[in-house]
Amino acid sequence: MKRNLIWLAAIVAIALAAFSIHRGSYYAIHRSQDFRWSPTHLLLQHVDPWQDTIDGDPRHAILMAQVPNDLPLLYVLIFPVGMLSFATAKLVWLTCNLIFSLLIIYFGSRIFALSRLETFFAGTLFLMSTSWRVCLGNGQQAILTVLFLTLALYAGNRKCPVHPLWTGLGFFKYNFAPPFWFYGVVRCGWRWAIYSLLPCVIGLVAVTLWLHGNIFHIAHEPLEVAKLTLTGDPTWDFMGALQIVFRHVIPMPANASFSQALGLLLCMVAIWFIGRPGSRLNLPAQAALVTYTGPLLITHNTYDLMFLVLPFFFLVKYRSHGWAKVGLAMVAYIWFLARVLNPWMFRPYAFPIGPFLRALALFCFCTLALGFAALWKVGLQVSKEELAAAASAPAVQS
Repeated sequence: MKRNLIWLAAIVAIALAAFSIHRGSYYAIHRSQDFRWSPTHLLLQHVDPWQDTIDGDPRHAILMAQVPNDLPLLYVLIFPVGMLSFATAKLVWLTCNLIFSLLIIYFGSRIFALSRLETFFAGTLFLMSTSWRVCLGNGQQAILTVLFLTLALYAGNRKCPVHPLWTGLGFFKYNFAPPFWFYGVVRCGWRWAIYSLLPCVIGLVAVTLWLHGNIFHIAHEPLEVAKLTLTGDPTWDFMGALQIVFRHVIPMPANASFSQALGLLLCMVAIWFIGRPGSRLNLPAQAALVTYTGPLLITHNTYDLMFLVLPFFFLVKYRSHGWAKVGLAMVAYIWFLARVLNPWMFRPYAFPIGPFLRALALFCFCTLALGFAALWKVGLQVSKEELAAAASAPAVQS
C-alpha cells in the first residue's frame, strides 16, 4: 500500500513539475525580459552598457528590463550568448538554466546527503516552485548564482567549508554575496577573502581592457545603474521592510542608506554567530543558514526566494524534527502560496494605505524570519544529536 502511494505521489510530482517547466519555458522563449542579452550584445560592440543606461539608453538598445545592474564578471561569463540573435540566445539560455537547475538539485542533495527518494521529491518540489518558474521565465541569472554557491559549498571541506573561487564566481549577483563573503572570512580567514574576489577582479579588468576605459569608473557604474533601476519587493527582506516602516520618518535616500547599513550589520552579526569558532552548529546546518541569511536580510525580488532551495533540502533531510515541519511550512508558503497575495502586495502603491502597507511588510518579513528561526532550531538539534552520537561511539566499540 505504501509503495503504491509513493508511486502515485511520484506520478503527480512529475506531472506538476513538467507543467511548471512548460510554463516557465514558454515565458522564457517569448519574453526573457531580465536576460542580460542586451548589455552583453552592446559590450561585444565595444559600447559601455552601464554608461549607456545611465545616459538614458539613447541607442534604445536595452530590451525590456535587461538593464546591466550586475558586475562585469557576469558579462564575461555569458559573452557567447551576446554573439547570437536574441531569439537564439533565449533558447540557449533556457537550456542552460534547465541544466543549471538539475545540477543544483544533484549537488545540493549531495551536500545534505539526501536519499534518492528524498532528492526526487525535493527536486520536483523545487521545480514546481513559483520562484524558480518565474526565474526561468524571466531569463534570470539567479539560477546560475545558486549553482555557483552550491558548488562552493560542495567543494568545501571541514577546515574551509566554502571554496573561494566558486564563491567568487557567484558574486556577480552582489545582493547575495555578503553572507557568503562574511562566512568565508569568519571560517577561512582573510587569504580566502582575497582569493574569492579574484573572479570579480578578473572580470573587471577584462571589461576595462575591452572598452579601453577607466577601471575605477567601470567598477562604480553597476552601482549607479542599480540606484536608477534596481527595485526589490520591499515586503519580504529586512532592508525592504525597514524602508517601508520608516518611509514617513526618514526621507529617501537616507532611508535606503540607513536600512542597507543596518541590514549589512545584522548580516555580519548573524554570520558570526553561525560560523564563529566553537559554533554549536554542524557544517550542513551552517550551509543552510548562511544561504537563508541573504533572502532574509538583503533587498531582493520575489523570484530570488528560490535561494531557499538549500535550506529546503536541509529541512527535508531532518523533517522528523518538529521545528523542521515549521520551516518546511514557511518555505512552502513562500514558494507556492505567497504569489497569490501579489495583487494585495502591490495594490497599496497605487494609493496611500500606509498602515496596511507597513503591516504587510512586517507580516511578510516575519514569515521569512520564522522560517530562519525554525532552521536555526533544527540545526542546533541535529548538531547536538551528532555530538552525542560521536561521544557514544567509543563506548559502543568497547
